[in-house]
Amino acid sequence: MNNKIKKVRTFFILIIIILLIVSVSFYLYTQSQKPLIDELNDENISWIALKKEDGELRLTFDYLIHHKCVIKEVRYGINQSMPNNILVLPTCNGDIKKIETYRTLPPSATSISIYLTLNNGRESNLREYYIE
Repeated sequence: MNNKIKKVRTFFILIIIILLIVSVSFYLYTQSQKPLIDELNDENISWIALKKEDGELRLTFDYLIHHKCVIKEVRYGINQSMPNNILVLPTCNGDIKKIETYRTLPPSATSISIYLTLNNGRESNLREYYIE
Protein backbone atom coordinates (compact mmCIF):
# COMPACT_ATOMS: atom_id res chain seq x y z
CA MET A 1 0.00 0.00 0.00
CA ASN A 2 2.82 2.41 0.83
CA ASN A 3 4.39 1.74 -2.56
CA LYS A 4 1.13 2.71 -4.31
CA ILE A 5 0.89 5.94 -2.32
CA LYS A 6 4.49 6.82 -3.23
CA LYS A 7 3.77 6.27 -6.92
CA VAL A 8 0.65 8.45 -6.82
CA ARG A 9 2.49 11.18 -4.91
CA THR A 10 5.39 11.06 -7.39
CA PHE A 11 2.93 11.28 -10.28
CA PHE A 12 1.25 14.38 -8.84
CA ILE A 13 4.60 16.03 -8.11
CA LEU A 14 5.65 15.44 -11.73
CA ILE A 15 2.37 16.93 -12.98
CA ILE A 16 2.89 20.02 -10.81
CA ILE A 17 6.46 20.42 -12.07
CA ILE A 18 5.34 20.11 -15.69
CA LEU A 19 2.58 22.69 -15.15
CA LEU A 20 5.07 25.08 -13.57
CA ILE A 21 7.50 24.69 -16.47
CA VAL A 22 4.74 25.30 -19.02
CA SER A 23 3.47 28.34 -17.09
CA VAL A 24 6.93 29.90 -16.80
CA SER A 25 7.66 29.21 -20.48
CA PHE A 26 4.40 30.86 -21.54
CA TYR A 27 5.08 33.87 -19.32
CA LEU A 28 8.60 34.30 -20.71
CA TYR A 29 7.31 33.98 -24.28
CA THR A 30 4.62 36.65 -23.78
CA GLN A 31 7.15 38.97 -22.15
CA SER A 32 9.55 38.51 -25.07
CA GLN A 33 6.77 39.52 -27.49
CA LYS A 34 5.85 42.69 -25.56
CA PRO A 35 8.65 44.91 -26.99
CA LEU A 36 7.57 43.93 -30.52
CA ILE A 37 3.95 44.82 -29.78
CA ASP A 38 5.02 48.15 -28.28
CA GLU A 39 7.18 48.82 -31.35
CA LEU A 40 4.25 48.12 -33.68
CA ASN A 41 2.22 50.74 -31.80
CA ASP A 42 4.93 53.39 -32.23
CA GLU A 43 3.47 56.06 -34.52
CA ASN A 44 6.96 57.10 -35.67
CA ILE A 45 7.60 53.74 -37.34
CA SER A 46 6.13 53.25 -40.81
CA TRP A 47 4.55 49.86 -41.39
CA ILE A 48 4.87 50.11 -45.16
CA ALA A 49 7.26 51.54 -47.72
CA LEU A 50 6.77 52.90 -51.21
CA LYS A 51 9.42 52.07 -53.81
CA LYS A 52 9.73 52.85 -57.49
CA GLU A 53 10.91 49.86 -59.50
CA ASP A 54 10.73 49.33 -63.26
CA GLY A 55 8.65 52.49 -63.60
CA GLU A 56 6.02 51.18 -61.17
CA LEU A 57 5.20 52.35 -57.67
CA ARG A 58 5.22 49.42 -55.26
CA LEU A 59 3.77 49.18 -51.80
CA THR A 60 6.07 46.93 -49.77
CA PHE A 61 5.27 45.11 -46.54
CA ASP A 62 8.80 44.22 -45.39
CA TYR A 63 8.40 45.69 -41.89
CA LEU A 64 5.13 43.84 -41.24
CA ILE A 65 6.49 40.57 -42.63
CA HIS A 66 9.50 40.92 -40.34
CA HIS A 67 7.10 41.13 -37.36
CA LYS A 68 4.82 38.30 -38.55
CA CYS A 69 5.14 36.39 -35.27
CA VAL A 70 3.07 38.96 -33.34
CA ILE A 71 0.62 39.89 -36.11
CA LYS A 72 -2.53 37.87 -36.69
CA GLU A 73 -3.96 39.89 -39.60
CA VAL A 74 -3.06 42.87 -41.78
CA ARG A 75 -5.79 44.78 -43.62
CA TYR A 76 -4.95 47.49 -46.10
CA GLY A 77 -6.82 49.65 -48.57
CA ILE A 78 -5.74 51.68 -51.56
CA ASN A 79 -7.65 54.97 -51.99
CA GLN A 80 -10.10 53.80 -49.33
CA SER A 81 -10.53 54.98 -45.77
CA MET A 82 -11.44 51.46 -44.62
CA PRO A 83 -9.01 48.69 -45.57
CA ASN A 84 -10.62 45.99 -47.69
CA ASN A 85 -7.61 43.85 -48.64
CA ILE A 86 -5.95 41.21 -46.47
CA LEU A 87 -2.22 40.67 -46.54
CA VAL A 88 -1.61 36.97 -46.00
CA LEU A 89 1.32 36.52 -43.64
CA PRO A 90 3.15 33.23 -43.25
CA THR A 91 3.11 31.49 -39.91
CA CYS A 92 5.86 32.52 -37.53
CA ASN A 93 8.25 29.94 -38.99
CA GLY A 94 6.70 30.01 -42.47
CA ASP A 95 8.44 30.64 -45.77
CA ILE A 96 8.31 34.30 -46.85
CA LYS A 97 8.91 33.46 -50.52
CA LYS A 98 5.39 32.04 -50.82
CA ILE A 99 3.56 35.26 -49.93
CA GLU A 100 2.84 38.66 -51.41
CA THR A 101 5.73 40.90 -50.31
CA TYR A 102 4.63 43.91 -52.34
CA ARG A 103 1.71 45.25 -54.33
CA THR A 104 2.00 47.32 -57.49
CA LEU A 105 -0.06 50.47 -57.07
CA PRO A 106 -2.16 51.96 -59.86
CA PRO A 107 -1.16 55.44 -61.07
CA SER A 108 -4.36 56.80 -59.51
CA ALA A 109 -3.30 55.76 -55.99
CA THR A 110 -3.29 58.69 -53.57
CA SER A 111 -3.56 57.03 -50.17
CA ILE A 112 -3.16 53.77 -48.30
CA SER A 113 -5.04 52.83 -45.14
CA ILE A 114 -3.93 50.01 -42.91
CA TYR A 115 -4.64 48.39 -39.57
CA LEU A 116 -3.43 45.34 -37.72
CA THR A 117 -4.89 42.68 -35.48
CA LEU A 118 -2.25 41.29 -33.16
CA ASN A 119 -2.02 37.73 -31.88
CA ASN A 120 -3.11 38.87 -28.42
CA GLY A 121 -6.41 40.10 -29.95
CA ARG A 122 -5.64 43.82 -29.75
CA GLU A 123 -6.33 45.92 -32.83
CA SER A 124 -4.22 48.87 -33.86
CA ASN A 125 -5.53 52.27 -34.75
CA LEU A 126 -6.17 52.88 -38.42
CA ARG A 127 -3.16 54.46 -40.11
CA GLU A 128 -3.27 56.40 -43.34
CA TYR A 129 -0.34 57.09 -45.64
CA TYR A 130 -0.53 59.60 -48.47
CA ILE A 131 1.27 59.23 -51.77
CA GLU A 132 2.87 62.37 -53.11
